[in-house]
Amino acid sequence: MPSGKKVAVLAEDDQQVRQFMETFLKMSGYEVHSFDNGITAFGKLRDLRIAGTPADLLLTDNDMPGTDQGANLVEQWRKEEKNNTALPSTPIVMMSGNTISKAGTNLTDIAAQNSAVFRPKPLSPAALPQAIQEAEALASGLTKALQSSQGPTSAPNPPGTPSPKWAANETPGIRLKSDRPTSPSL
Repeated sequence: MPSGKKVAVLAEDDQQVRQFMETFLKMSGYEVHSFDNGITAFGKLRDLRIAGTPADLLLTDNDMPGTDQGANLVEQWRKEEKNNTALPSTPIVMMSGNTISKAGTNLTDIAAQNSAVFRPKPLSPAALPQAIQEAEALASGLTKALQSSQGPTSAPNPPGTPSPKWAANETPGIRLKSDRPTSPSL
């Protein structure tokens, strides 16, 4: 990875939207790791954090195959970060064509509860930089709050520590749900 380049993890199942977001993020100076589901995005976030180079941005759709993958990804990622406050919190932008999750929860509330920003789709190119700036401010505040209340609790796992196996029925700490047997989801 080139030094000084920001890293973004993108979770979006719609190929056209994913390509648009990738292009925008690359033009904005990000190295982009994009995935069509929340589970592989979570794995990449964890791998980057273990390596001591956490992602600078998580941009996620909510409505991917499965049940509210984006909301579950955000909630589970924030839990992961709270277990290791030695590294900064990740700025998160959630997006969806719906404002209510499949479980009936307001996505704006889920975002707020997790120090993330929610934007309805379609998301215009002009709105994305503002959402990223807001997410960066929220993540910075969360990092300061966690570190002042707990102090840095642990260093990242050493390089070479195996990342979790992403199987539909064996992922500790992650609520896996699937409405398609061949596609595990958060």
